[in-house]
Amino acid sequence: MPLRTLSNFILLPELNLLSIRVFKNKQGFYRCEKVSGFEVCPRCATPSNTIYDHREVEVKDAPIRGKSVYLKIKKRRFFCKKCKNPFTEPVPGIKKGKRCTDRFERELLHACENYQSLSRVRKVFKCSTAYVYKALYHQLELKRRMNLYPWPKTIGIDEHKFKRNKQLSIAEFASIIVDYNNKRVMELVEGKTAAGLAKPVIEDLCLSENSCSEMVKISTGAENTYSMIGSNNTQF
Repeated sequence: MPLRTLSNFILLPELNLLSIRVFKNKQGFYRCEKVSGFEVCPRCATPSNTIYDHREVEVKDAPIRGKSVYLKIKKRRFFCKKCKNPFTEPVPGIKKGKRCTDRFERELLHACENYQSLSRVRKVFKCSTAYVYKALYHQLELKRRMNLYPWPKTIGIDEHKFKRNKQLSIAEFASIIVDYNNKRVMELVEGKTAAGLAKPVIEDLCLSENSCSEMVKISTGAENTYSMIGSNNTQF
């Protein structure tokens, strides 16, 4: 029972621990396999218990006590008798085609939020700078989607200097759209013209399931103007 509890803590759900190898360079390899009576074909949703062959994959997991963790999973490939094609069994916690677990990316996000620099995160998690940024933005996007809610009745639009175009020697702006009552950012669009905002933002507002915002407060320079937006007309 204690061994099973420890195995569930280290491994992912439905995985059974086979062996452990820990090296002096602070790397641990955990050989494991999935335990299930059958799997469902992703093409036709037909259950299958006919094993076609086996494949071993190596997946990086969240580190434990400063040591890198690699899961060497012996995956089974099943044969679907209905569509006559083999398929590989899925493992909960690992997305298709990924070489790291969802748990690893969540730990990476936590480290990015608490460490002094992303260089330190890269050294601790032993991954490239490009992957740190990729995983960070992916996890932030997932958190953003979890906190999404329908467009509010009142929104605010303001412009801010975004960067300077060195070739043209002009300042480039970005427009920010906020939930005016709750003081929360809803969208960020490049540019500050009405034409630039109309397609990506206004059409999205007016075609959403909850109709669209009734009042928009627009701040452009020193002037503040108010426009009513209805489902059939848009004004700036």
